[in-house]
Amino acid sequence: MPHSMTSFHGSLFGPENQFAITLIRAIEQQPGNLYNPFYLYGQAGSGKTSLVNALAARMNSRANTTVVVTSAQDLSNELYHQLPPDNSLHPLHKSCVIVENIQTVKSESTASHLLEQLCDLLPQTKIQLVVTGRDLSESFSSLRKRLRGRLLSGQIAELKKPAFGTRKAFLEHFAQSQKITMGPGVSAFLAQYLLQPTLAELQQLLLVLQDAVQMEQETLCVEWLKENLEPSRESTLTLPCVAQEVARQSGLTVPQLRSPHRTQAISTARQTAMFLARQLTSSSSREIGRYFNKRHASSVSHACHKITRCLQHDRVLQEQLGQIRFRLQQVSHRNHLKTRHAS
Repeated sequence: MPHSMTSFHGSLFGPENQFAITLIRAIEQQPGNLYNPFYLYGQAGSGKTSLVNALAARMNSRANTTVVVTSAQDLSNELYHQLPPDNSLHPLHKSCVIVENIQTVKSESTASHLLEQLCDLLPQTKIQLVVTGRDLSESFSSLRKRLRGRLLSGQIAELKKPAFGTRKAFLEHFAQSQKITMGPGVSAFLAQYLLQPTLAELQQLLLVLQDAVQMEQETLCVEWLKENLEPSRESTLTLPCVAQEVARQSGLTVPQLRSPHRTQAISTARQTAMFLARQLTSSSSREIGRYFNKRHASSVSHACHKITRCLQHDRVLQEQLGQIRFRLQQVSHRNHLKTRHAS
């Protein structure tokens, strides 16, 4: 049976996300009446922004309909010019307000108070409120209890990770839109190459590979992929490269990772870097420990064991590690291809 995909005004989603798409379509047809507020969640790269932007574009194309799409951090700036002297949101001349990344809102922030006011206005104004975030727990942990209750009292839908058929169909659709020629079997090969990737990661992977085959004047075929993406090939990643990517993802600097500081943020990032260095580079535990200014190789083993345990239950760490690993794989692919091209 062929795999079917749902197209929502340029955004492609598989049957695993049919529930979320059905709700978005209903909101488009009857904003403010059925599912209000509406909370859409999913990991970074799952397609939340693409989906709500498609909704906004569709609604804005209608007469007498105005939609604002904003991040949670910029909510107050977006609505400030409409606030009367008492800072009340009533009246607010919007048909739909879409607020992305609810996990960035702090409990006593202006954005938090504006969202509470907006929730209070929903029944009488019929303004449609759509909120996006990463999950059902940590995204709301910093919100006040009242606001958290209001947002979770509406309709909730998850954008799930794409299944194999969705990933394959997405790659074929994206390749066609970018005029990228893929040989037989390439989409299936790439659809299962990464471990539970998002559509955004697949898109980035295909673009990286397209640049690589153009540089080598090759064609994107399964044989070329097997040769160049072979996991057993010698790693081209270095310890500074791993440290730099982990530091960037963690909002830190490489000197901080290599310092003796033991704050939770720095310690976790340092342990993550050692964990990835052990997996993705050819460096020994002793070399990794020396790079991070640890006297004993046992420090690296301890870090690897701790990160392995945390990965069993920490969804945020799982997501962060996946993003770092993917970017490091891209670097490794580029380095490997440059080396082959130079030789």
